[in-house]
Amino acid sequence: MSYIALESIEKRFGKQHVLKNIHLELGKGEFASLLGPSGCGKSTLLRCIAGLETVTSGSICIDGIDVTGRSPKERAVGMVFQQYSLFPNMTVEQNIGFGLKMMHVPKQEIRERVRAMLDTVALTGSEKKKPAQLSGGMQQRVALARALITRPKVLLLDEPLSAIDAKLRKDLQTEIRRIQKETNITTVFVTHDQSEAMLMSDTIHIMHEGVIEQSGCPSDIYVAPKTPFAAGFIGNYNLLSAAAFQKLTAAEIEGENVAIRPEVIGISKEKPDCDEDTICAQGVVVESLLHGNILSYQVRCGDCILKTDVLYRTVDRFENNAPVWLCFSGKDFVAL
Repeated sequence: MSYIALESIEKRFGKQHVLKNIHLELGKGEFASLLGPSGCGKSTLLRCIAGLETVTSGSICIDGIDVTGRSPKERAVGMVFQQYSLFPNMTVEQNIGFGLKMMHVPKQEIRERVRAMLDTVALTGSEKKKPAQLSGGMQQRVALARALITRPKVLLLDEPLSAIDAKLRKDLQTEIRRIQKETNITTVFVTHDQSEAMLMSDTIHIMHEGVIEQSGCPSDIYVAPKTPFAAGFIGNYNLLSAAAFQKLTAAEIEGENVAIRPEVIGISKEKPDCDEDTICAQGVVVESLLHGNILSYQVRCGDCILKTDVLYRTVDRFENNAPVWLCFSGKDFVAL
C-alpha cells in the first residue's frame, strides 16, 4: 500500500493549467524528488500535498487517509522552503521547539526533544545562538530540525539548497540524506538540479509542463530515458533525429529520435578497430571544455555536433579543428 497516493491531480489558476492528471505513489520512508525546470509545476504539486494550495480535482491520501480537503496542520506534514523563515529574535533551540510549543507539549518534553534533535542535525553547542550568528548551512539545518521535531508523517522540501554555495550544498545534500535515512521519514524534495536529484533520491519524477514525463530510480532514468525531454534534462545526452543518426551511421532506428550519453563515446586520432557492434564516425573538434577531471569535446560529424566526455589526460587533448574519430557501441544509444 502506498504511503502517499496522488490520484488524477489537476490544478488550474484561472485559465492557466498548471498540473495535468498527475498520478504519483510513494512508499513509506522513500526519498522522492520532483525534478524539472522552473515553471513545470513541481513546487505547485508540493504545495498541493502540503495543503497550501487546493487542487482543482483529484485526491491526495497520506498514510491511507484522504487529506484532500484538510488544512495543512491536519495533514501532519513538515515543510522547509527556499527561504528558511527562522524567527530572528529566537535562539536556535527556541526556533526548533516553536512547533511543539504551539502544540502545547509540556516544557520538559520540549527540552528533551530539542536536545535530541540538536544531536540529529549536528547543532549541539549552538542552541543559544540567534539565526544571524549562523552560517547558511547551519540555518538550513535549524529549519530542517524545526520541520522534523513535530514528527510529521511526511517531510516536504522546496529547493532548500538553492541559495547555498556549491561546496556547502554538496555537504548538505549528504547531511539531509543521512538525517532522512535515520528518521525514516517519507520525503518529497523539489529541485531543478539533476545531479542533486541523482545523488539524494530513491525515486525521481521528471516534470515538464505540468505532467510527469518519467518516473524511476536514478540509474534507470539516466540509462533509459523515455522521452527527448527526459534525455535532455537528466543526462546531458546527445539528441539527434533518427534521420540524422541514420545518415551518420547507417544504423536502423525504430523511433523518431536517438539519445547517446557523451561518456559512452570514445575519441581518438586514428580510426579504431571496430567490430560489427561498434559505430564509428569521423569528425572535427569544434570546442573543448575542462570540467574538473572531465574533458568535454564537441565534434562536428557531417551535419551533427556530438558531445563526448572523457577523463582528463594532457596527452589525450585535441585542439580545435583537429580531425578525430568517434566510436561507441551499438548498444549504447537509446531510440525515443
